[in-house]
Amino acid sequence: MAHILCMTSGLTGILHASYEVVARLEAAGHRVSYACPHEVRDRVEAQGIAYHQLPAVNFSPAPALPLIEGPWRVLKKVWLALHRLQARREAAVTNMAMDQFEALLEELRPDLLLMDMELHDHIITAVAGGHHVVLMSQWFCSWRRPGLPPIDSPVIPGKGFSGSPPGRWLVSTRSRVDRWLRNQKSALRSGFVDRRSILRYYARSVGFPMHLLESGNWPPPYTYDDLTVLSLASGALEFPHAPRPGFHHVGPVVSIDRVDPASDSATEERLDALLGGCSEKDATLIVCTVTTMDGENEDLGFIQRLAEAVRDRPDWTVIVAMGGSDASRLGPLPTNVHAFSWVPQARLLASADLSINHGGIHTINECLYFGVPMLTFSGGRHDQPGTVARVAWAGLGHTGDRASDDVSTIAGRIDAVLSDQTLRRRVLSASAAARSRAARERLALVIADEL
Repeated sequence: MAHILCMTSGLTGILHASYEVVARLEAAGHRVSYACPHEVRDRVEAQGIAYHQLPAVNFSPAPALPLIEGPWRVLKKVWLALHRLQARREAAVTNMAMDQFEALLEELRPDLLLMDMELHDHIITAVAGGHHVVLMSQWFCSWRRPGLPPIDSPVIPGKGFSGSPPGRWLVSTRSRVDRWLRNQKSALRSGFVDRRSILRYYARSVGFPMHLLESGNWPPPYTYDDLTVLSLASGALEFPHAPRPGFHHVGPVVSIDRVDPASDSATEERLDALLGGCSEKDATLIVCTVTTMDGENEDLGFIQRLAEAVRDRPDWTVIVAMGGSDASRLGPLPTNVHAFSWVPQARLLASADLSINHGGIHTINECLYFGVPMLTFSGGRHDQPGTVARVAWAGLGHTGDRASDDVSTIAGRIDAVLSDQTLRRRVLSASAAARSRAARERLALVIADEL
């Protein structure tokens, strides 16, 4: 069997999912090592996985220009940026510190690298070095494909003008044009040493096949053509379209028994009491989670409206997780609403009757795995609009408007989901499929075909 090096960015969602990726590969007989540029050694080693620390990704590796003042400073700055362009590019490549990654590859000599598709520095280095690379995506297909709207748009095929063939073409074209304009603006403002420009320069300098680089898709700055991609999301939620060759849905990939070394005993005891109380009173358990992305915690207004919406329903117990933010910011809450900075989400969803979430793909995966109906309020960021659209299209949840829904509307939406027995049956059927042996073996089978 093969030695596989698994690499992720270390962000919470894909980090947790990757534990299950490693477990499935090891169950298939492979030896798996783990490497990450983010400091997650304690969290990975707690799962019993061999870990290697890499230097942090340098998102601005080019040296800054000296401060220029006085008359004609703009023209002087432009001249200096052009005059020093080559030197700044070469310094940026040095500051990327890919020599340490190359040394790790020389030491481990893996048969295959399974790499988070956002680890651009490392992907370029590994492919240029002749290593066998398979990309790992957290999302549904983010490549431009016939019949498929952009993953960062709320468009549902067949719904309204935007979902019609000409509507989808307009949405896709506008998305690509907007992204191209942003790319050009970023390059000009930086003097052509922005991250995207430096990655392209680095790729050329190390002999990376430039035809693989695609800059018009989400997520920026690049996606990669032709390389095999494993999507950790479920193909059951994906819109019908002409598939990208080499793109495989192997999800939902969910780690249900992960060990969290940062687990707080006081939080665990409080949750035990709440779950026990729900069981004794036969209360409905509603779990509301918001993003764990730094600096992107959802506004308090929505959660406060949610708390008011359930105040007069003592048969509903609501647990709110703030994605690491201070839960005390919410102020006084109804007795049936309990806020936490952090919760073990998988554990709660295993007992939940409803998930209220903002369309994060890993929460969607866990809801699908545990058979939890969803009420989604898109955060409007990144892939959230497209993910929420797919949940609605697949009939696995209802949607609301985070900005405009008032207290009574939120209460009505909760009631509607909880009383929708057709939705409940559909979700349980999807859960059974996600838990099946065939679903669990799909990832290892794709990898076996690559080796």
